[in-house]
Order: sequence, then structure tokens, then C-alpha cells
Amino acid sequence: MSVNCTDLTVSETIFSSGSIYVDAAHCKGSNDKSIVICSENGDIVINGRNIELNGLIYAPKGTVVIYAKEFTLNGSIVANNVLIRGSRVKIKNRITTEQK
Repeated sequence: MSVNCTDLTVSETIFSSGSIYVDAAHCKGSNDKSIVICSENGDIVINGRNIELNGLIYAPKGTVVIYAKEFTLNGSIVANNVLIRGSRVKIKNRITTEQK
């Protein structure tokens, strides 16, 4: 699966049984919702200037590669290998609590 655009807004899930390639200057989740980018058997490559996501990047049998000037992930990356290159990189585990 390949996505090539200037601005990409992900609303829920991107899933592929093979590799996922995203080339977008700006990439974000919609309305601060948690999203999932999942490759069942391949790699996930995200290339862009400003990437800001909440959720999970999941490639259990592959490699996650992030090339971005600014990369912010409120969530987790699960992969066989991870490579991140950028000027400003922030990754924090997002913990949600349910109020009763």
C-alpha cells in the first residue's frame, strides 16, 4: 500500500497484509482520536516534514521507519525493528483513564 500526498489525515485505521509506505509533508490523526497503522507481514515507512499521531504503529514482522523533521507520537510502536530519523522526535506512551 502506498500513499503519496501533501496532507494526510487518518481517522481510524490503515491496514495492509503487506508493507505500507506513506509520503506526506504533513500527517496527523483526526480530532485527536487514537489511530492504528498496521502491517501484518511487512514494513511501515512514513516520510514527511511534520508527523503528529495518537495511537499505535504496528508491524510485528517488519521494520517501522520514520523520516520526519518533526515526529510526535502519543502512543506506541511495536515492530521487529524501529528506525527514526528527525530533528525533533517525541514519543510518549498515551495512558487513558476511564472516569466513573
